[in-house]
Amino acid sequence: KESLLKHQYAKVLRELRALEGELRHEEGRQALALAVRRVTCLQSLREFMIKRLNEVPYKDNVGWSVEKAGPRALTLRTAAGAVNEVPWESVNNRAMAGFIKFYIHDEQQAKALKLRERHAQTINAIVYTLTFGEGTDDARAMIRTLGQRAVDMLPSERAETLRLLPELTTLID
Repeated sequence: KESLLKHQYAKVLRELRALEGELRHEEGRQALALAVRRVTCLQSLREFMIKRLNEVPYKDNVGWSVEKAGPRALTLRTAAGAVNEVPWESVNNRAMAGFIKFYIHDEQQAKALKLRERHAQTINAIVYTLTFGEGTDDARAMIRTLGQRAVDMLPSERAETLRLLPELTTLID
């Protein structure tokens, strides 16, 4: 979990894939495959955020903003104007929640994406929120909203979405 918290998804994927040969039961293999898919979603979300942070400036409501994003770090400008480089390992859940709200949850920003990418990133945001939202009311509300949006956006993907995210079954129509 520590590697997940540090956004070190490639490392987590290597560790998960190393377990493949050790699993003897089908249930274990299915659980591992689901874990690999979910970590891949987290990795894809981070890559998407890097791209979007560079395309559309992000400013947090407490005054700091992202100047630049790269695979290793974000360059932030504080409310006082100081510029700092922050490694992805130090990007916390609150900041990621802000990015998700701005680039995916916000209809205006989300509509700038092609439908399939918007759907994929909505799914990725749900995976992130399920993984790191710590079961808060805000996280549950975000998961419910994004989950409903995902199945409404691409009804043909509903079954696949629910296979990846069975938690949505009780939250969406």
